[in-house]
Amino acid sequence: ASAGGPVTMTVVSGSRTLVLKNLLVGDVWFCSGQSNMSWPMIYTDTAAKAIKAANIPNLRMVKTPETGAAAPWNDLNTRADWKVSSPKAVKFFSAVAHHFGRDLQKAVKIPIGLIQSSQGGTSIEVWAKAMRRAGAKTLYNSRVHPYTRLPIKGAIWYQGEANVRDGAAYTAKMK
Repeated sequence: ASAGGPVTMTVVSGSRTLVLKNLLVGDVWFCSGQSNMSWPMIYTDTAAKAIKAANIPNLRMVKTPETGAAAPWNDLNTRADWKVSSPKAVKFFSAVAHHFGRDLQKAVKIPIGLIQSSQGGTSIEVWAKAMRRAGAKTLYNSRVHPYTRLPIKGAIWYQGEANVRDGAAYTAKMK
C-alpha cells in the first residue's frame, strides 16, 4: 500500500509519454446492490455534517454508469472517473459505501478505493453470473464482469427489497 501518500507514474512507449498523477495503492472494495446502496449522501439525514467531513485524501471513489448488456464486457464502455473523497465528490456517491470506506480507511490506515455499482429497483438475479440467462441483458455483464480482473479486496452488498417474496430462497441466491 502507498505508505508515503500519492505518487506519480510516468509511462514511456516509443515517442509517447503518459504521466499519471496522484496515484495510490491500497485495497479496492466493490459496493453493489439496489436502492439503499445507490442512495446518495446528499439525501441522508446527516448529509451536511458528512459532506463537510468528506475531505479524505486516501479514500477514492468511482461510480459505474447505469448500463446493462446481453454479453459480458471485458472493459467498461466509458472511462472510469476515480475521484478523491471531497465534499463535492461525495454528494451524489453512495452514502452507505462512503461511510463504509471512511470507517475502513480510518481503521486500516491504508488507501481505500470504492467502486459503486448499484441500481435501485433491481433483483439479485440480474447481478449474479450464476443466474444469468444466455442472451439476456443483465447488470452482471456490464457492471460486474468488467471488474473481475481487478484485485478486489472484498464486496459489500445492500439489497433485498426486490426479492422480498423469495423468503429463504434469497439465502441460496446470495451464495
